[in-house]
Amino acid sequence: MSLLGKILALLNVFGAIALFVLAVMDYGKRQAWAYSVMRHELVLRGMPLNAEEADEQGRPLVDRLSKATIEDVFSQAGGDGRATQVEEVDRAQKWCEARLAEAKTPREQTYLLARVLLPQSDSYLEREEMLAARYYFASEDRYATGKDGLRNRYRKAFEEARKRILDEVKVGPLLTYEEAMHVELRALGGEPSEAFTMAFINHTPAEPAAFKSARFEEIFDKSVAAQNEALKARMQKKFARAMLGTNVPGTNEGQGPAAQKRAIARLLFALAQPIAEEKTAGDAKLKDMDHGSPEYAEALANTEVYKTEIRRCTRCAGCR
Repeated sequence: MSLLGKILALLNVFGAIALFVLAVMDYGKRQAWAYSVMRHELVLRGMPLNAEEADEQGRPLVDRLSKATIEDVFSQAGGDGRATQVEEVDRAQKWCEARLAEAKTPREQTYLLARVLLPQSDSYLEREEMLAARYYFASEDRYATGKDGLRNRYRKAFEEARKRILDEVKVGPLLTYEEAMHVELRALGGEPSEAFTMAFINHTPAEPAAFKSARFEEIFDKSVAAQNEALKARMQKKFARAMLGTNVPGTNEGQGPAAQKRAIARLLFALAQPIAEEKTAGDAKLKDMDHGSPEYAEALANTEVYKTEIRRCTRCAGCR
């Protein structure tokens, strides 16, 4: 081969190497931009709904998320990240169930359930019930031992209402037991608790003989247990709603992905406060504050724990 041929061959080799380097650089830059776009999409859309959610090309979105990416997304949100929203809901449900299992008494369980369900209330009456439960079940003093505690308030109202029904009333219209209970409780004042009042009335014997000899403690304990079970069922229903997908085998139930994502977002944001309250239980600044006061809500919102829980919600559910 002539000298010119050798030079041209060498130039071809250098040219091929240069093209290969450019191709590698271009691929690397393309991958970096693609990753940046994907991360920005995660900010807006949140994590994939489930393992089946796919992109425009029909590829599962979870396949685009490496373990390192998930850890990075949740690095400033408490760690222990989940690849999908339904997995995060499952984690939150296990947290609630674990806290309920740790609660030693129905009072403690009801207090926790009221805090979990209050931000998810769908009506005024439901919100009033949760506010009353959060107030009266917060401590033994408000629940039982205090002069104006729930047990003592209902004992007084029950005894006075029974007198109204059993004694001869010479002046004024006769009242039913339900009316008498409401009248007596309103006279006692305090935080309204209409939902518990109805549970108490429903557990009072209707037969005259049984009503006359009815024991207050038995009625009250049954009412507390009934409310506790009702709140547990309501919490399970909230989680079931968030986990309800498009198709449920053997039923006609289901909801679209957009509706399910909204349900998940609402659930996770609602749980941010009670989770933060549990984690800041030993905080000296918050310990002695009334958990129902605006001052407590403001102080809790300014804690790093609460901010971290909110960041976790936005990382998972996106910015909607």
